[in-house]
Amino acid sequence: MSTRTYPYEGEYAERLKALGRTGSLIGDHFGGLMHAVWRVLYHRGIELSDEVFERLLSSGDMWTLDVLLRRALVVESEDELFAEPFGHELRTPS
Repeated sequence: MSTRTYPYEGEYAERLKALGRTGSLIGDHFGGLMHAVWRVLYHRGIELSDEVFERLLSSGDMWTLDVLLRRALVVESEDELFAEPFGHELRTPS
């Protein structure tokens, strides 16, 4: 009995690999949140430019990733993902 290996190619596969590498470097939880942000956007039909994708990969703190995941559910374009004011969704009133 032999097994088959299917090569995954293209931008989708390359970004999955990048997310996996980043997750192993900064911890599975953060990598999982980055992956969730990207997958939500991908399935909503919002493509990320290389620049925005790299910015997502460099977002390594829990607060930022939480904001990005919340925004991924409602934004209409990649431009809105990191729009200012950033994080006002989570701030408590003074």
